[in-house]
Amino acid sequence: HVRGAVHIPVPAVKFPYPRLRAGQEAMMRACYSAMRGGRRLFVQAPTGIGKTISALYPAVKFLGHGHCDKIFYLTAKTSTQAEAYRTAGLLFSAGAHLRILVLTAKESCCLCRGTKTPDMPCSRGICAYAGVSGERVAAAVVRLLELQNGYGQKIIIKIAREYGVCPYELSLELAEVCEIIIADYNYAFDPLVRLKKFFEDPQNTGRHVFLIDEAHNLAGRTREMYSAALCSSDFTRLLGIYRGEPELAAALNEAAGRLRGMRRLCRQDMMRDEAGVEHGYYISRELPEGLELPFRALCGECERRLFKPAADPAAAELAMLYRKLLRFLAALEYYDERFLFFCRVEGGETIINIMCLDPSEILARHLGRAEAAVFFSATLTPLEYFSDISGGGDRAETLALASPFDISNLFVAAVDNISTRYEDREKSLPGIVACIAAVMSGQK
Repeated sequence: HVRGAVHIPVPAVKFPYPRLRAGQEAMMRACYSAMRGGRRLFVQAPTGIGKTISALYPAVKFLGHGHCDKIFYLTAKTSTQAEAYRTAGLLFSAGAHLRILVLTAKESCCLCRGTKTPDMPCSRGICAYAGVSGERVAAAVVRLLELQNGYGQKIIIKIAREYGVCPYELSLELAEVCEIIIADYNYAFDPLVRLKKFFEDPQNTGRHVFLIDEAHNLAGRTREMYSAALCSSDFTRLLGIYRGEPELAAALNEAAGRLRGMRRLCRQDMMRDEAGVEHGYYISRELPEGLELPFRALCGECERRLFKPAADPAAAELAMLYRKLLRFLAALEYYDERFLFFCRVEGGETIINIMCLDPSEILARHLGRAEAAVFFSATLTPLEYFSDISGGGDRAETLALASPFDISNLFVAAVDNISTRYEDREKSLPGIVACIAAVMSGQK
């Protein structure tokens, strides 16, 4: 009875500030229009306009009219999440009686921190909160709904302790009944973390709006999500530990051998330094044939070992390799002409990289699961570039707003006699301090 969207009477939601700042009305109108048209709006809005409320307010109106079920406010930093949560609280006070959830990383809310490493998969043998019955999680959700409408990390951890459930699993279940979800970019775009129940489950046909804050960070973050590296030492180090387990040892040996075989690709660009150590590289748009097979097989063996309840002193290191393998295999699934394969040799070490150069098609695919998206930042110049690289495509439109501050108050001075090179920083420090002191002493 608590599931589903809660559509609020639109006239009841008032703008929570006494007046509009310059540029706010233009941004809000553009946001609402883009949402109604199912488009991807890119807004360059200088500091001081009030971007958070100017994106959230029209999205809440859009939800209130029944055009979407959930608003995902996606950020690059925790500090931005705090501001979005505060602003959503103001809208609640102004009549938007919606449930608001801040979705935090699994590691930061884990009740077993100190007993397991971040890369360790959760299992009953390692975590007392893993595999808890759905009834207990549901009871914890109902308790949270009785307490309040806004859910940050502290209250979720508190109730999770009371009911003996995993805070992260509780958050995911709670997300189903919240209308505003504030989260990191990962939860919409990362292949290992993405909320599959909202963005991939064919049974879940919810209609979502993405509000992407500090959007100039998104392309770079997405490149990282879909890039991966494997080193030969990752496998050889574990081979010595797991020699007594034939299946896992064989899989590790096969993966290590595959990497060692990659050295031949670097033969054409190989050299020896003065100490006789080999260095070489190989770059290609094409993947070596059959690249993934030994790594996929090893991934399966890692799973079988990691989810055993028995204690394993090397489990943390195996879990780290398992995580690397998952990232590598996920990147391979998206590999196309926008990626690069890079292999290099450093002495006895062989490293292979899958490098995502252009994330636009990946982002466009994920944005296609939303009704509309609004990208906004104080530094989204040039707009056409960010629209292109962030997957805007033919559904993109742009808006550039002027600063709300009086331009006559701006004073820019260039200091050209102090080096800011990294190696000069220590000796430049007194000069920089003197400049700051001079500027401040000139003010009343």
